[in-house]
Amino acid sequence: MLKKQNLIRKQKEFEQVFEKGKYVRDKELVLKVCKNNLESSRIGVVVSSKVSKRAVFRNKLRRQLKAVFLKEQKNIVLGYDLVVISLNKNKDYTYQEIESSFLKLLKKLKLYVN
Repeated sequence: MLKKQNLIRKQKEFEQVFEKGKYVRDKELVLKVCKNNLESSRIGVVVSSKVSKRAVFRNKLRRQLKAVFLKEQKNIVLGYDLVVISLNKNKDYTYQEIESSFLKLLKKLKLYVN
């Protein structure tokens, strides 16, 4: 489970990433990134009701994205705020698809060290 210090929770923090950050995208996800002045990287996840009307599906997707971040946290460059936005509608994602998409976007931004 992620610690509170690794989560973006406040609207103001999300807005800062949206205004100042860079982004990359692929078919499944959009990753917006902004430098923060902290010693750790943080993640925020946005899954719109346009993706699915079922809250169970949206929450599962949020949990899976946070789990990928937690698993790969030691390989992610420190000092960044990441906001992940899900795109595809009504698609049943597998954990492997989410993980590969997320890591591919991190590598594009050169935030993944391995």
